[in-house]
Amino acid sequence: MRIKIRTPTQKILKFGMTFDAEKTVKNGATVTYGPWNNVESYSIPTSPIEILYEAAGPRLLYESYDRHLELSHWGNAASYRDDIVLRNNGPSLKGHFTRLTHQAQTFLDMLPTNVVTSLEMRLPAKIKEAFYVDQIGNVTTSVFRPSTSSSSVLQVKPRFPLLGGWKYSFSVGFETLLRNVATLRNNGDTKVTVPFSNIPGDVAVEKAETRIILPEGANIVDVLLPFKEVELDYETTYTYLDTIGRPTVVIKKLNASDAHNQDVVVIYNLSMLNAIRKPVTVGLTVFLVFLAFSLLRRINTKI
Repeated sequence: MRIKIRTPTQKILKFGMTFDAEKTVKNGATVTYGPWNNVESYSIPTSPIEILYEAAGPRLLYESYDRHLELSHWGNAASYRDDIVLRNNGPSLKGHFTRLTHQAQTFLDMLPTNVVTSLEMRLPAKIKEAFYVDQIGNVTTSVFRPSTSSSSVLQVKPRFPLLGGWKYSFSVGFETLLRNVATLRNNGDTKVTVPFSNIPGDVAVEKAETRIILPEGANIVDVLLPFKEVELDYETTYTYLDTIGRPTVVIKKLNASDAHNQDVVVIYNLSMLNAIRKPVTVGLTVFLVFLAFSLLRRINTKI
């Protein structure tokens, strides 16, 4: 048995272990433990291995990553919205922050390496109408580079520099045509293939949750998950002019990363009656409003 751990840098300050320290070897950015031969079960202590290495950049963490994906047959669209709470887990700021000092450091190219000024997010191909908002409103400091073949890129810049220990809550969203994610099977079922997440590299996620909101009246046939250790649940979501609500697939994952940017497959069936439910509801609502208005005009309110 041999264990190899590779770090991002060769500047490793601590890498030993208390058990069998002689079988610990450092070679550049790689630390090797072992080998051990003919090892019996539970014969090696399970004490953790601590590796301390220099990391000059920021340590980014998503405290929460909530994705809402709504599918619309009549709108021929799949609309995404990601609500994110970002925290910089790098070294905390000593003293007070001043905008003047920050601007001077930026101008002189002396900005500390652990400060976050932008974040690049890789999104699916063939998307459009990307947006970036926070609790104040629309944020214009972003660059969107769509692509029809490979992944699209959205580079977001927070309203303020994100120093160590600071948090920033924001939302990004985009839209794609339904035919880019959905296919109609021979038996009439609809198969939807969508990404569970679009987490940037080198970003850890404490809690990730994805909600896939299906059309009203859809009947879920199957849900195929790309990985284990997730919590799968089903809910009903109500939006404007809904009568019976929309079935929703809720997928929760703890301790996620960019390795979980994999596709989730949802198979559902939508009958013709349920397919026309929304336009019929809208038409009936408009008719009742005009009918009520017409009846009110006929009432004689004169004394």
